[in-house]
Amino acid sequence: MPTKTYYKDESFDPIYNTVNKRFYFKSRMLPGTLLALGFLVLGTQVVYPLVYLETHDEANKQVKSSVLGLATGFSEFEFRELDAEDGNKNSAEELPKFFTITIPKLGIKDAQVETNSPTLNPDKSLGHYKGSGLPGQVGNSFIYGHSVLPWFYNPKNYKTIFSTLDQLETGDSILVNYNGKDYKYIVEGK
Repeated sequence: MPTKTYYKDESFDPIYNTVNKRFYFKSRMLPGTLLALGFLVLGTQVVYPLVYLETHDEANKQVKSSVLGLATGFSEFEFRELDAEDGNKNSAEELPKFFTITIPKLGIKDAQVETNSPTLNPDKSLGHYKGSGLPGQVGNSFIYGHSVLPWFYNPKNYKTIFSTLDQLETGDSILVNYNGKDYKYIVEGK
């Protein structure tokens, strides 16, 4: 007896189709597209700003508006507390416009501090809080600046200058040059 061979008609069976378009889209194209979009967002919102901040002293507009820029403190802000005049006891004519501060442990050297700064947004220099004591005077002197995540620290960038301030310990020195006189302050506590 001759051997009989049976052939199944596969033309209407979706399992045996060489390409099932719906299955291919759901299993390959959709996850691949979502993965590519995820890498695009990660690259533009995290990796690019991270590399840019590590290689440049100033943050540009794209970095400031990225997710990383907003989360780390590079966004702009407004603060109107210093807009009103407060009858400061020192006249503006006898005060220098700027003085410098050096913190050797943090690598900050001759950072400019604006005397009685009219704004609390110190982008180009640190600010001395209007009405607080000045170096060499009785009372507390309040100097303020920006702080972001510590790994973005750059002592030459006023947007990141105080990011590692928590590393100061009791006994560390802070040097101030005000009106041609040098002052040395010692950290007494945290």
